[in-house]
Amino acid sequence: MEDKRLKFADLFAGIGGFRLAFEKADYDCVFSCEINEACQKVYYNNFAETTANDIRKINVQSLPYFDVLTAGFPCQPFSICGRRKGFQDTRGTLFFHICEIIEYIHPPVVVLENVKHLLHHDKGRTLEVILYSLEDLGYIVNYELLNSKDFGLPQNRERVVFVATKDQKFDFTLLKKTDPFPNLRTFLCTSGKFEYLNPQEYTLIDNPKQQSSGLIFVGYRNKNIWKTGIRPNTEHLSRVHHQPNRIYSIDGVHPTIPSQETSGRFFIYIPEENKVRKLTLRECYRIMGFPDSFKTHSNLAECYKQIGNSVAIPVMYELANQIKEQVFLHKNIETEIIKFNKTSGLEQPIQLEIPLSMNHREKLLQIYQATSDIEINQIQLPEEYQNYVAEIAQKCFARKAVHTVLITLLVHKILNPSQDIRYHQTDMPGGFSGRSIDTKYITPTLTELGLPAMAESGWLTRSFEQPYPYTLNYNGNITPKSLKTAFLNIVDFVQTHPEKCEDVLKLLIKLITSAKNDNLVEIVKLTNPEKVDIRNVVNALDEHFNYNYKTDGGSKLPVIAFYAIYQILVREISRYNSCTLKTLGSHTASDRTSKTAGDIEIFDKNSHLVEAIEVKHGQEITLQMVYRAKGKIIKHNPGRYYIFASKDIKQSEADKIDDLVKEIATEHGCQVILNGIIPTIKYYLRLIMSITDFIDGYSKLIESDNEIQKVHKEKWNEILSRLIIDK
Repeated sequence: MEDKRLKFADLFAGIGGFRLAFEKADYDCVFSCEINEACQKVYYNNFAETTANDIRKINVQSLPYFDVLTAGFPCQPFSICGRRKGFQDTRGTLFFHICEIIEYIHPPVVVLENVKHLLHHDKGRTLEVILYSLEDLGYIVNYELLNSKDFGLPQNRERVVFVATKDQKFDFTLLKKTDPFPNLRTFLCTSGKFEYLNPQEYTLIDNPKQQSSGLIFVGYRNKNIWKTGIRPNTEHLSRVHHQPNRIYSIDGVHPTIPSQETSGRFFIYIPEENKVRKLTLRECYRIMGFPDSFKTHSNLAECYKQIGNSVAIPVMYELANQIKEQVFLHKNIETEIIKFNKTSGLEQPIQLEIPLSMNHREKLLQIYQATSDIEINQIQLPEEYQNYVAEIAQKCFARKAVHTVLITLLVHKILNPSQDIRYHQTDMPGGFSGRSIDTKYITPTLTELGLPAMAESGWLTRSFEQPYPYTLNYNGNITPKSLKTAFLNIVDFVQTHPEKCEDVLKLLIKLITSAKNDNLVEIVKLTNPEKVDIRNVVNALDEHFNYNYKTDGGSKLPVIAFYAIYQILVREISRYNSCTLKTLGSHTASDRTSKTAGDIEIFDKNSHLVEAIEVKHGQEITLQMVYRAKGKIIKHNPGRYYIFASKDIKQSEADKIDDLVKEIATEHGCQVILNGIIPTIKYYLRLIMSITDFIDGYSKLIESDNEIQKVHKEKWNEILSRLIIDK
């Protein structure tokens, strides 16, 4: 019988706390990774499994599929990070390697655990990068501080836990907690060799009280103290400043077991014995939820270090159960499942749970299809809001982010009528991740339908990424002002009139479809190709690239020109034999989102990147530009990397750029070639057999590319017409 148990990967596995919890919840561990040799030994002794050693050396393509990724990753400083750059910000950190695995496997759930301090680490930038990185990978992220004492353990241990999911935000409020929290007494060993303190070694305080944390501080060890400048009767404060000097009652909970205390100096007071003793090693493991059968390391210091670094098992066990409940057991089933009965030899259809709702892609497709059967005048909306929708549709090419974000909000409101769609980020009260929905469903569907669409989430634009709700007084810089007014008023209208949401979406799609059709322009054909020479074509391209269009999209024109040239070169130049030119992608997509090394890529028959071409229209070549290229060279390993720009190399950085190019060639074996756009095109046109083939290819790409606007197409027609007449 096929094993239906959920599978998980155990990264930064330590001694196996995550594994104990998830296996107890009936998950199967299919992969583990831990670099520390002492932890590896303990892991092997308990699970008979040798972990992968270094996450930085994992070949992601060799990994098995898993449903859940777990990782208690190190809080490594993200010192090289920029601001809100998501996945791109993690390069150079261990967290980046987690993201690489997530990007390749795309497990339905990701669980990350770390110390409470991570929330404020690097003034909150580390938290920000983690959230944006996971959202960039298509996840809806929620996080919560969880305390071990709320899950049946007598330890005041707070840890931040992230749960990233694909379709719905994980609800931490559904975790089953224990109330009241247990005391330490019930976890103590009843026999054994205990280490007691002599009475003269400690001082007990009068009338100890239980704190809100559950701790009962009862005294301190009489260690040597700093007395100079100490006020009378406050000497004991310096004694209790450090955790190893404190003594706690077993009728409360224990403080956090830290990894730094490798001597195990955790002292507890036994009231009925009126004695103070150390917490035993076994008791330390018990109050983390480890079973007594767990095999610890032979070195005592390693044992204390390892348990302090581990996760609290009952916390993760409850989390594993809730993940199964919230994500997998109630997941929408779209099709009827056919099971084969081996005994009877019959295929038996088993009807599973009917979907409670469509996903966002399905709903958008349904609305789009419905618009084909209706006329605009059949959609009943107040005239004011019809005008607002028309304003957004009219600018669907120049301001794609606005309608992309609005469509995301409208679809989500249709599927979730009770959701206040103005609260578009998960850290807002009652909020949701609009950006994740857009990235996963809306933008890909708009692209599939051939409608104007962002290359990546509209939430990545500065206008929409701000952490403020889309209320009428929203301060985001949406331009022009009329567009901002339209956007905010539509959001306000559908929030207060959810029954009109579908009508608004239908009208918007209808008008955008009409605008798209208006953008279609047929490019004229050359009638006198024999009279066209390289000089004429280069001048025509120069004019087409650099005309003042006063709108977006023109920066893609030189990219299309180079692509048209390479379409010919891969056919005619011998060194490109058996090579493939990758389909031209969106020019507005960042390399992080498009997963490419450059605007144009050429691969050999073994799918190895041979050349990458980056085109920088209107820019000069800078040192920073070459450094960014180096990062892509390291990741993608091309043989050659070209940077073609409109302007020359920045002269003040020329020597440093030259040194960096030589360094890249020496260290990475990649030849970096820097040149101007027009001079390079002039050179390439001399290599190809027919200039007419180039003009035909460039014209076809201009005509069919959705990112090229009507004005760019009409300008090329004008230039071609002059080229035909003049020559």
